[in-house]
Amino acid sequence: MVNELPEEHTVLFHACYKNDEKLLAVQVNMYSNPHDVTYTTWQKDDIDITPKEINGCTFYMMTNADRNCAI
Repeated sequence: MVNELPEEHTVLFHACYKNDEKLLAVQVNMYSNPHDVTYTTWQKDDIDITPKEINGCTFYMMTNADRNCAI
């Protein structure tokens, strides 16, 4: 699903994939202006965060409520 928010100069991309009982949910927010970017605080378990660089983008691998997450 793709939602365009013209008044916020933002496009939201949502994808959900399901395989039996496993679910993968992905959300990407694309901002036209970097000054419009907002930051969010993420809850996580008490396990160290592992940074991983892919194609010049840094992702942070962690667990949240015993689920694997990439931020």
